[in-house]
Amino acid sequence: MSTNGQYKALLVDCDGTLAPVDMQVTPRVREAVTELAKLIPVCIVSSRDHHNIQWLASSLGFTAPQVSEGGARIFDPLKGETLWRGIMAAEDSKDIVGFLDGNKLSFLGIDGLKRVQSADEVTDWEVTRITATSLRPEQAQKIAAEFTANLPNVHSAVIIRTDNDDWMVDFTHVDATKASAAGRVAGLLGIKPSQLIAAGDSYNDLPLLEACGLGIAMGNGVAELKAGADYVAPSTWEDGLATAIEEFVLPAVNGTRL
Repeated sequence: MSTNGQYKALLVDCDGTLAPVDMQVTPRVREAVTELAKLIPVCIVSSRDHHNIQWLASSLGFTAPQVSEGGARIFDPLKGETLWRGIMAAEDSKDIVGFLDGNKLSFLGIDGLKRVQSADEVTDWEVTRITATSLRPEQAQKIAAEFTANLPNVHSAVIIRTDNDDWMVDFTHVDATKASAAGRVAGLLGIKPSQLIAAGDSYNDLPLLEACGLGIAMGNGVAELKAGADYVAPSTWEDGLATAIEEFVLPAVNGTRL
């Protein structure tokens, strides 16, 4: 099959987009993305850590650079080597961890290569991502707004897990976002960001879709994402990504999209 269109790669969110729940990709979607990866690079762009994303990318046969930790790490899924990493300043990480720990709020983080869940576990302070979990909607919005105002070198992204309705806030370096990762991946692939297609479902995918040439929103996605998308797929529970690939991505890749 020829690939003579202007679109050269697919960047896809994990939870609620590629997989309905717990990184379990359905058979139809698995077949669709595996076949697509034979034509163009397919890159997962997720808030999950590199351990999870490397496993998932390898299981799907993806060889292109993958993005984890909300854009704070880009890595080679075959060798496991980090190609780019954005580390928050230690004082910023300490402020965030101290606040969450002090308020007895659950969080997950990555310090260097290891996962951490409490202040005591953070030893190197080479933190790429901290995720506050199990928040109320208004609580998530307030925490993100306060840290955005007070820590200018930190990016705060509100996330709603559309698979389990969990509200979270991701904290990364201000230059380590899903949108900035799209530009870095395009550079690694030798193409322009405008030649990327992105697919997502939650608030933190809004900048990703805006940074790419074409955007796909899942049917289960938030209204704001669907409003600005070029294509709205069925829900992830209905194998929506497979439908999007068949009806939208392949025509764009092959230059036959109307």
